[in-house]
Amino acid sequence: MNPLLNKNYTADGAVAKHKIVKYGTADGTGSVSSSSTDKFFGVSYEIDTADGDRLDVVENGIADVLYGGVVTKGDFLTSNANGNAVKAGSGDRVVGEAKVSGVSGDIGKIKVMLSNKDANVLNTYEADGAVAGNRIVKPSTAAGTIAQASAATDLLTGVSDADGAADEADCVVVETGIAPVEYGGTVTKGNFLTADANGKAITASTAERVIGTAMVSGVDGDVGSVKINPFFLTIA
Repeated sequence: MNPLLNKNYTADGAVAKHKIVKYGTADGTGSVSSSSTDKFFGVSYEIDTADGDRLDVVENGIADVLYGGVVTKGDFLTSNANGNAVKAGSGDRVVGEAKVSGVSGDIGKIKVMLSNKDANVLNTYEADGAVAGNRIVKPSTAAGTIAQASAATDLLTGVSDADGAADEADCVVVETGIAPVEYGGTVTKGNFLTADANGKAITASTAERVIGTAMVSGVDGDVGSVKINPFFLTIA
């Protein structure tokens, strides 16, 4: 495991290791998450913690987490009623991205990806045409539909999840927060990103639509990371 930020709290109730943790009743406390809409902020570390004892929580980086269902590498993860990681759906808060596939009871790995105090926001739309996984999307003609972006001047609104969608199937789209996205060229951390002809993320230029800011550097074909913040780039 490679936590980048591991902080110490007081356990509000018993907290087992490898559980998704939400804010407790009092400031400076944490408890086991019990819902996909809880205000969770990380994953408990390697030791089971009794009520009132000091609790270590991984808030950023790669953490071991107990899966509560079938998970595929690249899925966005939320909490079930037991604080275990399950695939997030529309309207769920997201604690991070699965780094390995697994099933209920497995100890998987999660990239904890909370953007400041806000979790990612996911919404589901009907795909107008096939949408590949981790691609930038745009609104389509009919209400409630999206399509894979095909130009830097498209109205860019989010990034598809790792599964993508077939034509007319449901497509989960990340619209705020930090999302995995496939790069279509050389990208440097901090670059503003737009879409190429295949919906991949490339460095934006003046007079192009921006989907957000690159969080990691990479090259064509890499699955990088974008902090979504759509706007129109008026200066270089």
